[in-house]
Formats: sequence, structure tokens, C-alpha cells
Amino acid sequence: ILLTWFLGPMLSYADQDPAVVVLISEYAHMLTLAVIPALIFFALRNYVMALAASAVIGWITVGALVLNLGLNYTLVYGKLGLPALGVAGAGLGTAIVNWVMLATIIIYLRQAPGFEGKRPTLPPRSIDRAGLKELFRLGLPVAGTQMLAGGMFSAAAVLVGVISASALAAQQILYSVV
Repeated sequence: ILLTWFLGPMLSYADQDPAVVVLISEYAHMLTLAVIPALIFFALRNYVMALAASAVIGWITVGALVLNLGLNYTLVYGKLGLPALGVAGAGLGTAIVNWVMLATIIIYLRQAPGFEGKRPTLPPRSIDRAGLKELFRLGLPVAGTQMLAGGMFSAAAVLVGVISASALAAQQILYSVV
């Protein structure tokens, strides 16, 4: 959350265009509202997929994409009587979608047949220390790989941003399409 909140100021130290830093700060401040639900959703998504119920994840993702498109358009441009929030609206729309995705998967897990006796409890009733150790042993390399991949794209964006704001915008569009 702190890294997301302070993304703009951190990028200002990387010789980025000041106008871009302002926009990134506005977006990132709203996006901090998405960090917690996104992390919990990712954990529950992997849990559901591990139990071979991945179709629901596809439907949640498609629904989220449609909702994100509608919310971002509405909040960025101020449609339906709402104020135009610009890039902050895109961050807010994305945060709302993350909360909706989390609520949807929780409702699914509570009501779907086949999960009886397998539903996670918060807080957990007990902690299997050996299982947790094994989970970290298997999961940390995967997490490290994910961080390196994300870091690679982030580093590329910072380097392109040094060239110009237009180059950064082009790189982001290309990355989004890919």
C-alpha cells in the first residue's frame, strides 16, 4: 500500500516528466484502495482454481473487465451525473472493481456446492506449521519470479519515461494490448 501511495514521488526521483508524475500520483492514490481486496482475491482465486473450479474465475474476470470499462469511462469523463475525475477516476473505478471481485468470490465460496468442509475460515481454527513451511518453500520461488517479471516491466516503463511522456504513453498502450 505504501509503495502504491508513494509511487509518484518515487518516480520523480527517476527523472520522469513532472506532469506524468502528478497523473501517476492521482491514479496511485485511488489505486491504494484496491491493494487489499486484490491480494485477498488472488489468494481465493488460486484456492478455487486448485479445487478445479476455474470456470467461475473466468466469469468473474470477464464481468470485472466489463464493469471496469464502464466505471472507468463513467468516472474519468464524469458521466451519469458524476463529476469527471480524470485519471483518479480510473484508479477509483479499478478499486471498486477489485472490491466487487472479492465480494463475488466470497459469495461463490459460501454458496457453491462442493466446497463443504473445504471453505477457509478467518481466522484459521489452527495453523499447520509443517504445511505452512511447505507452502512457503514452494511459493516463495514463484512469488520471486512474479516480482522479477513485474519489476522488469516496471523498470522498462521508468527507462522509457526518461525519454519522454509520449514514449511512456506509447509503451503503456503497447503493454496493455500485449
